[in-house]
Amino acid sequence: MSYAKAIRNAYATSISLLCMPPYFKQILYLYLNYISFFLKIVLSKEFISQVNIVIFLSM
Repeated sequence: MSYAKAIRNAYATSISLLCMPPYFKQILYLYLNYISFFLKIVLSKEFISQVNIVIFLSM
């Protein structure tokens, strides 16, 4: 599974969450924070191998 596909799936889930009622806004906010944290790890060359393992294990 490529990084681009993982990120695309995460953003697709975020967009579907936007269609939900207002009390999901907090969940969406936390989820977007998770995505930004994930992107920081992916963009950091030092952690590429660890992220690869995490993505593999989460499949």
